[in-house]
Amino acid sequence: MRFAERVGAIKPKNIQSECMDDALKNRFWNYIEKDITHNEKLRKYIIDKLGIKTGSFGTDYSHLQELFTHESKWYQPYEAIEYYVGYYKLKCRVPMGDLSNIYKSINELLIEEK
Repeated sequence: MRFAERVGAIKPKNIQSECMDDALKNRFWNYIEKDITHNEKLRKYIIDKLGIKTGSFGTDYSHLQELFTHESKWYQPYEAIEYYVGYYKLKCRVPMGDLSNIYKSINELLIEEK
């Protein structure tokens, strides 16, 4: 819970299951951005899974970044995050236990932002 929520300055957030506010979109983008910048295979995997036409680095990066803006549909960032995790699970053949840091980080974001 944020300081402003604890002191009653703002109303506590509800769990975001059918919406996603800009703060959560930004947190998710900040989480995956470092990986998609340096990992072309990951970037292309997510773009392909989302059914977006691939192109150069700039256009792929921009397409993904647009999913995390206030104009995107609420479920699009969740789909991108799902494919982000799926890439490491399927393409890298990472055992489920080794994904625990990714799952933990994502869950912490969700808890912090509700």
